[in-house]
Amino acid sequence: MDKYFTQTDPKWKNVEFPYYKKTIGQIGCLVTSITNILLKRGLSLTPEVVLSMLVSNRGITKENLVLWDSVYTLFKLKHTKYSKNTFEKMDKSLLEKDYYIVEIDCVTYTHFCNVVKFEDDKIRYFDVYDGKIKSIGFDKIVSIRRFEDC
Repeated sequence: MDKYFTQTDPKWKNVEFPYYKKTIGQIGCLVTSITNILLKRGLSLTPEVVLSMLVSNRGITKENLVLWDSVYTLFKLKHTKYSKNTFEKMDKSLLEKDYYIVEIDCVTYTHFCNVVKFEDDKIRYFDVYDGKIKSIGFDKIVSIRRFEDC
């Protein structure tokens, strides 16, 4: 299996975000998913370092949201967002070449994870919280972001 980071790794799970004082272990799924894409591209950064870079470059808002333009500027990753009504336009064959992050609807919050494989009616993904490969139907997905090198 490919190497992936989890947000709950003891090395960085207690590192705090700058405004809410929540930690990577609590709310760091998107930062960890971005870090996993960078790892696949050959960059040896950790979620702690990626968070620090985003904070230093004003890539995190006061609501602790990632600003996508900063991901492009810092890491040279261009992204395309697909929502429920545009999934069918997504070229799933690009998984070998590009990188995907899925945003999952967990009722009271959303959770970001790395896509491992597209299947007919579901997605297999690496859950950055517990480190397990899981499957989910498209009906539970809020968005999918495709990242490609610039």
